[in-house]
Amino acid sequence: MRAKRRLDASVASTAALATVVVSLTATTSPPMMMASAQPNPPDYQKMYREKNCKGPGKTPCTSDTDCVDPLGLFGGLATIPDGEGGAPIECGWSYCDEDKGVCYYGAWNTLCSQTFTACGDWDPNRDGADKGGFVKNDGKCNARVTAKGDSDGNLPPEVASVGVCNGYDNNECFYAWCPDDTLPTFPPTSSPKPTDKPTPQPTSAFSHPAYDRYKCPQNNKCATKEDCKDDGFMKGVKEECGTLECDKGVCRFGLWNSNCPGFVQCANTHALCYNGPQELDYLGSCSGYSNNECRYAWCPNVPAKTTTTTTTTPYVPGKDNRKPDFIVINGKAEVKVNGNIKLTAKGSFSGKTEDITTKATWTVLSDKAKFDFPGLLQAGDSDTGASGITVKAEMNGASGSYSVKILPKPTNPPLTGDPPVECDVHQFKMKVLVIYQSEQLDKVRGAEKAVPAIQRALGYIGVPYDLIRQNYIDRIEWIENGNSCTGNYQAVIVSDGGLKWQPKGFKDKNGVNLDQYAQWWGARIVNWFTWPSVHFGWSANPPAYGTASDFKCKLTQEGEKVFDYMNPSYTIKLQYVWNQVAQAPPQPDPYAKCLVTDPAGNCHVMIYTDPTTGVEQLTMTFGSNEYTRHNIVLSYGIVNWATKGQFVGFRRAYIRADMDDYFIDDDIFTPDTPCGTPTDSTGTKWRMAQEDLDAVVTWQKGLLEGPSMTNQVEIDMVYNAIGTNGLRFNPDSLTPRTFDTKPHGKRNEKFFRWISHGWDHLNEDNTEYRVAWEEVFHNQIVARPDEFDFTKFAFDAMVTGQVSGLKNPRFLRAAADLGIRYLVSDTSRPGENPGDNKGLYNWFEDRIFMIPRRPNNLFYNVALRDEWVHEYNCIFGTFWGRPLKLNEIIDFEAEMLVGYMLRGEKYPWMFHQANMRVYDVEGVGPKFLLEELFDTVFAKFASIYNIDITSPAMDDLGRDVISHNEIETHKVEAELAPGIGLLIKSERRTRTPLTGFDGEDNLEYNKQNQCYVTVEGGSAARKFVPSKVL
Repeated sequence: MRAKRRLDASVASTAALATVVVSLTATTSPPMMMASAQPNPPDYQKMYREKNCKGPGKTPCTSDTDCVDPLGLFGGLATIPDGEGGAPIECGWSYCDEDKGVCYYGAWNTLCSQTFTACGDWDPNRDGADKGGFVKNDGKCNARVTAKGDSDGNLPPEVASVGVCNGYDNNECFYAWCPDDTLPTFPPTSSPKPTDKPTPQPTSAFSHPAYDRYKCPQNNKCATKEDCKDDGFMKGVKEECGTLECDKGVCRFGLWNSNCPGFVQCANTHALCYNGPQELDYLGSCSGYSNNECRYAWCPNVPAKTTTTTTTTPYVPGKDNRKPDFIVINGKAEVKVNGNIKLTAKGSFSGKTEDITTKATWTVLSDKAKFDFPGLLQAGDSDTGASGITVKAEMNGASGSYSVKILPKPTNPPLTGDPPVECDVHQFKMKVLVIYQSEQLDKVRGAEKAVPAIQRALGYIGVPYDLIRQNYIDRIEWIENGNSCTGNYQAVIVSDGGLKWQPKGFKDKNGVNLDQYAQWWGARIVNWFTWPSVHFGWSANPPAYGTASDFKCKLTQEGEKVFDYMNPSYTIKLQYVWNQVAQAPPQPDPYAKCLVTDPAGNCHVMIYTDPTTGVEQLTMTFGSNEYTRHNIVLSYGIVNWATKGQFVGFRRAYIRADMDDYFIDDDIFTPDTPCGTPTDSTGTKWRMAQEDLDAVVTWQKGLLEGPSMTNQVEIDMVYNAIGTNGLRFNPDSLTPRTFDTKPHGKRNEKFFRWISHGWDHLNEDNTEYRVAWEEVFHNQIVARPDEFDFTKFAFDAMVTGQVSGLKNPRFLRAAADLGIRYLVSDTSRPGENPGDNKGLYNWFEDRIFMIPRRPNNLFYNVALRDEWVHEYNCIFGTFWGRPLKLNEIIDFEAEMLVGYMLRGEKYPWMFHQANMRVYDVEGVGPKFLLEELFDTVFAKFASIYNIDITSPAMDDLGRDVISHNEIETHKVEAELAPGIGLLIKSERRTRTPLTGFDGEDNLEYNKQNQCYVTVEGGSAARKFVPSKVL
């Protein structure tokens, strides 16, 4: 049985909170009337302690999700419980005690007036005559009625849940209940008739906080209230039903007419306003007359003011502000229905002609064609076509015109095997389709075990993908709408190329098969695992065999081109998987190129180009899963080949090492400490001194001045400034040495980056706002120029002591109020690592983003070699079956860290100041544990990859991880017109990472251009990015 969690901790589950923050709609019961006073009030404290929801006739909770209102942000619950949902999580903490099946809730948020109760009675003598304080009044937490008593029969009929005044300072209510407790009842109240409508009231104190702060993006603001009527976001708004206004770009509507559909007497309950007449995104607030009528806020879908179709303003690095003398448009004069033609615009500048196609804004004065890309005219689906439509190209006030005829729809269908339409440019969505065979991915064939490996390969980079079973292909379309110039996928990955032995079997709903699509659109195909055959480049009947034996393979010359980030001398070991082995055809071969081979001449990875169709396929003959080393090292090259080096997302190798507890000490697990001793009970502590810092600075300086592979690696000192005050540590040689210029001629703090760890390393799980504010503020203030003057300090980032406080709303609010925007979470704790290089917005405080951080087995409490060996074998000796030596421990732990780097994982690693204690190694000289571990990490990495290691600061990393998240959460869609450029769309403002394009923050990494492109977001917001010549 698991240990009980303290009931005064903020411990809502990740899953529950993730559900809460994605919606603003709920139906919640109205508040209850006060219960009649009882002569002998029950012992609520005992009921609270003894509450149990397990047993006959009871419905226990099984997870935190059972206890929270999944849809009610500030849901306005008048009481707990809510048998249809639960507690509004933003108003307090909530969790399920799975041992008893009981839901618990602490209502602490004073802004939530429907859940918060100041339950304490003031006693001027509580803490002495001059102080005073609150004393508990549990009755205030139980003043409500329900339809029936609690199902366990232990509570009186008027109490379905039990409340106690156990919160902060004896003045907040905690509740316990079972999920099946009956909903409260609420008698109807009268409401003014339309003729009695009073003068509109100002926003009351009860108003929904988010309602008052509601804002609309620039491209979705109303100009007048006319923009708010029947606009698709709110159907049927009629002014006779209420008060409609356009308030600073936001549509607001107070629904007061009880004769109109959707009218609700909300009775102080915001949640009841979420069932109004809206159909899409909006927010409801029970802040109308007498806090009993709903008011709504939403962003309008403002209709276009003109029928002219135009591209968005193109993104051009270094915008060209010149005005051409004149512009000439060239290209075909006819386009077929649903087809496209590529036009070019040339501008004359003082007699010199330049191509300005991607710099011009293109328009067409017709609703039968459009420009999504500069110069690429896309015809619509018109039976009759159109003649003489005019297109224009404009640049800085100069323009040129051109006339194009749209040919009518042909009476005869295209010949079999021909594309459905004629296109000058075959554009496609920047998305990959992954096809697999079975529902039970881990139970059918080795190929199906590769599906998670494929997902990780795409997910770590950020490449969008769809996953579909092979027998559902007939439900999709390879070509958008079945007959356009836009393909839906840039590449296809098949978990088992032998599903039908060839891609020709994969027909979509329109009868187009994968082979045809790949031929027309140039989409490449990857077969992640299959039997070698003529279909994939091997000879007609290769003498092949299956085996689980290990193979030691090398890249061929062709393989070095595809996997150019790998060290050519690296041996790729195919281990722990089934391998279907066949000899490569004689090389070189114009159509079949072997990429990976073994000493016996077997080819394990092949690229085959069909000589008839030109379709390209890459095929592997061995199994994979997401953990096998061969899969990890080959994955990027395969994805990069499939997408032709242009895709959403990017991959780099990362090291971000956090050295926690700088300026304070750590416990030490000495070699004579008995195994099993609690780590904080060893009786020994250690703190860095001058000589340790000198060794670390020398090592860091060597990295920064060394080879390009490691000269970007900077470690981050995560500091607690209380250790600098001269009181806790005296004498103190570390603090003055940190700001000294010895031994290398510049202030030692400049060799590192600095992150706050809190003033005194407090555990923030239960701190109240004032204490948390001081802990954060005092550690920030010392970093400023008038004190420590850290050269590289992230004011908006923090690592909390023991990675605590992530579920304490008081701490989180204090941190956010002081500008903290990035915290770390712990990947070893459930719910704190979403994986695939993603992070999490905090469940309680959405101003804070959490970056998952990796713990490791270089423990916080070891500073010397024998200390590490001793504690490691205490913990893992049974697992290994014997005690390991130091070199074995370092090798194994380095192998784990290198695995993260090979994947391109962004997450930082956790270490501690104790790991930087200097010692002498005979025949070598001064060393420290972190250095010895990293020396091995660097050596292992260099033996496999030949790319540079990046080491972004914590706040920069936070922004990168947010951008990675937003590819999915903001529904980024990218469409590529080869040779022209990329069009990016997003539902919300997004900073999208790209590979193979020029954009913002360009970086050439391993001969590929990586960048970001910012899209403002919204239905009309798009960004064009010109193609980079590769």
